[in-house]
Amino acid sequence: MNCLARNKTTIYYATVSGKTELTDEYGNKTGQYELTYSAPVEWAANIRWDSGAVQLDGFGLNQSGTRRIVTCDVDVPITDSTILWIGITPTVDEKTGEVSPAHNYVVSGAPERSLNQLAILVQEVNVS
Repeated sequence: MNCLARNKTTIYYATVSGKTELTDEYGNKTGQYELTYSAPVEWAANIRWDSGAVQLDGFGLNQSGTRRIVTCDVDVPITDSTILWIGITPTVDEKTGEVSPAHNYVVSGAPERSLNQLAILVQEVNVS
């Protein structure tokens, strides 16, 4: 199966570049880690809606949208801890290195690899 260029959408992804262990107010290790990410990388792939739902929760509306990304680029370094920007363009502040706006999708499972294709399920998130 070929991936047609006209079906591709530009998205951005960032992979984990390191992690630091968190400590409490007394300096004790908590067992939790804070991940640091690389700068966003531009990439083009075929994106389609997998499912979407809006549910009424106790604290308001819970909107979830799942998308499936399919590409013939099986060497892209996307893992289950990768963050993505779909439909928005991130910018990196030259002085602080902070990325804005925040990512709006995360990988929701291990990417499914075959000989000539890679399928990735992503979940929409609200990061503040």
